[in-house]
Amino acid sequence: MAFTRLITRSVVAVSCLALVGVGLDSPALTAAAPIPEVARASKPVIPAEAPAVTPVKAVALASNNKIGSFEKSLLKEINKARSKARKCGSTKYKAAKSLSWNAKLGTVAENHSKDMSKRNYFSHNTKGSNASPFTRIKKAGYKYKAAGETIAAGYATPQAVVKAWLKSPGHCKVLMNKTYTQIGLGFYKGGGTYVTYTTADFGKPKK
Repeated sequence: MAFTRLITRSVVAVSCLALVGVGLDSPALTAAAPIPEVARASKPVIPAEAPAVTPVKAVALASNNKIGSFEKSLLKEINKARSKARKCGSTKYKAAKSLSWNAKLGTVAENHSKDMSKRNYFSHNTKGSNASPFTRIKKAGYKYKAAGETIAAGYATPQAVVKAWLKSPGHCKVLMNKTYTQIGLGFYKGGGTYVTYTTADFGKPKK
């Protein structure tokens, strides 16, 4: 089990969580059993005086199997990053194939970004139920061989989101992981400390 520290600066934050080759629910994420790649962040540091925010309705996304403009640009940036060999921390990664859009993963990602904004928290686990990304993904009907998630808050553009993820070795490894073949993305701008929330759910479906 590997952990990554939460990166925060001003009112921005990023976090990642990945699970490769096994299908476990949330309780197993804190167990001592060996898991190939798991990364989880602690709670973000929330400024004492957060600016007042007027909620803004999110752009309709995966419920109709369509991808929004922000998510479309974000997918382009992620695939652009994967198209080049790079070093994530001390690990070298070869260029990886482009990820294709998956509507089920998109629904999971959008719902999580919206929930974090509406209920003002920043975590992979759903507030209250403590459902992990893997629980949410399976509940959406996506059967996977591998799955992972990266989240970001406080970044207003797709370019800024990807740049922040690539700067962090843990997030960079998730983005460059050749195991993943599909992705779903969700961006929400509204309430909450960070104003903007982005979720990326990665997967490799079972055949």
